[in-house]
Amino acid sequence: MRPLGGETELVGTFGLHPFVKIFMYIWFFGIFLIGGAIFAFTSYSIFIKKAPIDIGSIMGMLIPPGMVFFGVALLLFGRYLASDESAFIKTFLNDLLDAKEIADVEPYA
Repeated sequence: MRPLGGETELVGTFGLHPFVKIFMYIWFFGIFLIGGAIFAFTSYSIFIKKAPIDIGSIMGMLIPPGMVFFGVALLLFGRYLASDESAFIKTFLNDLLDAKEIADVEPYA
């Protein structure tokens, strides 16, 4: 909130919480580092060394890509759910405070 002439301006941002961003960076880094190593080792064992396929090798081939897919799907689903949040919050605040939306103003210094 900041004064703007004889009125009060509400300023805010929409986006992921910083904790969520950090968690997702750690999540994907861990998947690519550890999961990538597991996937590469399993692929090497199956395709190069011609090791027999067992439940461990199947899990080594499916779980790391599945975790990447889950992380990306979770982000896309969250973005889909929040697709109209900014318009909803603007409308809610305008109705609640009997306010009006003004055109873009220069950023507050």
